[in-house]
Amino acid sequence: MGKFDGILLATDLDGTLLMNDKTVSEENADAIRRFQNEGGLFTVATGRYPDFLLNYSESFKVNECVIALNGNMIYNLSNEKMLYVSRMNRTSIKDILDLALDTFKNEIRLIDINDETESYIYEGTIRRDVCKCVIVADSAASAVKIRDALRKAYGDSYKVVRSWDTGVEIYDLKSGKGECIEYIRKNINPSIRKTVCVGDFENDISMLELADIGYAVKNSAPDALKAADKITEADNEHHAIAWVINDLEKEGI
Repeated sequence: MGKFDGILLATDLDGTLLMNDKTVSEENADAIRRFQNEGGLFTVATGRYPDFLLNYSESFKVNECVIALNGNMIYNLSNEKMLYVSRMNRTSIKDILDLALDTFKNEIRLIDINDETESYIYEGTIRRDVCKCVIVADSAASAVKIRDALRKAYGDSYKVVRSWDTGVEIYDLKSGKGECIEYIRKNINPSIRKTVCVGDFENDISMLELADIGYAVKNSAPDALKAADKITEADNEHHAIAWVINDLEKEGI
């Protein structure tokens, strides 16, 4: 029996596990291995596609399903199987994106469409039903305006959150990183006895709130800090995930 048996640790990538140069520190990598060697389940909850993690195979390997596309996909990297996907009707999404472009045409740099197989720039056509959309604004202030306007118009049906200062993401109201954590626990691995989640931005709030313990890293956005149970003393440049694992060890959970 290891000290971390039955504990699922899920972390965001950018601004959380990754340093600003998009690398994983040796301190974080060593702590993840120690966590896993003691029975812990480690995974990533990211806005990216699952195969992005292959870039980090020398630093860490997940031993639980990956939460991808901001909680709109659960994917088993070991056998390359998709276990869950959430899709939005492409016609409805086109209406939302066209409204955003009509209202904020001078403040939007681009819109990226993510379905379960590919990512492409929106140029008026959507090829198939969509997992999520990303609106990249020209400034943080513009992103907040776009987020708030789309929430007011469509907040009853869709989640609209920022994933970074200038990035606004749209996805199904019933989806999200936290919802995927609960799905894994209930439907994929019921042996999980405690969930621990770590993040830094608005798109991480659902998993910070739904986890048994939610950690916001020191460099987190204000809303993420408010949603967390704990705040790390280390930021993403100073091995925040190692800090979390050390804290779990100290607390003896």
